Amino acid sequence: MIFKEEIVLNFFLEKRIVATMRNGRYGLMIGERIDVVDGSGNLVGRAKVVAVLLNYPKFRRLLVKYSGFPTVEQWERAARSLYKGKLPKFIVLLQLAGVDVNREEFEEINEIVYDVVRDERGDDET
Repeated sequence: MIFKEEIVLNFFLEKRIVATMRNGRYGLMIGERIDVVDGSGNLVGRAKVVAVLLNYPKFRRLLVKYSGFPTVEQWERAARSLYKGKLPKFIVLLQLAGVDVNREEFEEINEIVYDVVRDERGDDET
């Protein structure tokens, strides 16, 4: 996976987790490791595909803090500039391979995904 936006690559290398908007068959790659490449084509590491979500506004609002961008609008603008004016179909959540991710942050992401899926299904807690 190529990261052309330096702000996103730096965020990913520092935080070891990133949410990125992408097209492609990443849903088939959950649990697999992929190469992480910078905009110049240099390999900078490997990452595990943790989750793949449809690119809904609700997911963007919840995951923007893992995108490397300060606002959803800036994240969307950057994605559109890379994808010919359109937003990609998916949000891919990656974990840098070979390093531990802050367990509290990861648990928070799991809770977000669970809550959003439950809301989309219309499930109620009883």
